[in-house]
Amino acid sequence: MKRLLQAIGIAVLLTLPTSGAIAAQSASVEVSVTVLPSPLMVVMEPDCVFVVTAKSNKADCTTTIAVGQPTFQFEGWELMLTASGVVNAQTRIPLVEKSIKLVSYSGFLVHWGQAVDTKGGPYVPSSQFNRTLDESRSVIVADPGFGIGGYSVAVRFELKVPPKTAPGTYVPTFDITVSNTFDGKHFSSAASQK
Repeated sequence: MKRLLQAIGIAVLLTLPTSGAIAAQSASVEVSVTVLPSPLMVVMEPDCVFVVTAKSNKADCTTTIAVGQPTFQFEGWELMLTASGVVNAQTRIPLVEKSIKLVSYSGFLVHWGQAVDTKGGPYVPSSQFNRTLDESRSVIVADPGFGIGGYSVAVRFELKVPPKTAPGTYVPTFDITVSNTFDGKHFSSAASQK
């Protein structure tokens, strides 16, 4: 930044006449600033944990996903999740058969930026509910022209507990993939909130 200001100062000095007749002359300087895109920022807090009891065949956890799109690019964005594993928190023994799915969300909070638009987003695609996260799924999206700002949403996941699973606390590993552009596939944003 210091070098930029020095360059501007030198350019102005070079346009001044040596005789001191400043009033009859004018000079202009054009400065162009490029803001490089930064990735969509994502945080999941608190950690999601499933508490499995002796007779349970399902367990659930709720966490908050916070996203921030700071680039002011109106190309849309997409946050995808994959559940790559689930381990017992005490023994670190993984569940061989894992089945985690997104089952509900509680609504978006806007922390800064654009308001949430019911059609453009950001939103949780209703087509992604009750589908396992064994493969990457779009969990939160914003269509082009929407979702410039900071948002958070509470989401609930459900774990199908395999038979003969030891009781305890199980911790999933979520792989997060983000894209600063949304490829145009349109999801229905109408989803029941629970």
